[in-house]
Amino acid sequence: MSKDDLSAAGIGVGAFSGEEEGAGTSSAFTSPNGRINNTSGPSFFDRTHILKMDGSYEIPRLAMNLAAVLKIQSGTPYGRTLTIDSDVNGNPLNQGPTTIFAETRGTRRFPTLKTVDFRVSKFVRVGPHRLEVLADFFNLTNVSTVTNQNPNTGPDLGKPTGILGPRAFRIGGRWSF
Repeated sequence: MSKDDLSAAGIGVGAFSGEEEGAGTSSAFTSPNGRINNTSGPSFFDRTHILKMDGSYEIPRLAMNLAAVLKIQSGTPYGRTLTIDSDVNGNPLNQGPTTIFAETRGTRRFPTLKTVDFRVSKFVRVGPHRLEVLADFFNLTNVSTVTNQNPNTGPDLGKPTGILGPRAFRIGGRWSF
C-alpha cells in the first residue's frame, strides 16, 4: 500500500484531466485562487495499490518459453474542477479564465486498471549462436479501461477522453552470440 500526498499543486486540465503540475513549477500559483481546495490530498499519480505478478515456463523438449505478466493498479485520483471566466455580474476576469478544484483533490478515482501481457518464444541453435523468435501480446484480454475523463464542471463532466489502448501484437527476434 502506498500514499502520495502534496501540500499544494497547480492545476493543468489537459492530457491527464485534473493533472497537477507540482508545487515547484513556475505556473503553479499565478493566482491565489489556485489554492482553493488545493492544500492537501493525493497527487494525480498516487496509486494506492499496485500488484504485479509475472512468471515464465521453459519447455526444454520444444525449446520454447512461455511468459505472462498480470498488473493490477488502483485508479489515479482526481477532483472535479470548475473554470470561471467572469465575475457574478458577467464581467470578464482581469487575469482571464481561472480553474479551481470544485471538490477536494482525490475525491474521485479512475477505475482500477487490470492488464495481462503474454509472450511465447522459440529458440533455434545456429552453430554456437542462438536465435530466439518472440511473439508478444499486450493487453491480451483487450480491456478498455477509462484512463482519462473530463473533470470540468458542466454537461461533459465525467465523459471519457481516453481509454487504455487496444490489444497489440509484436513479433521480434534476439540473436545471442
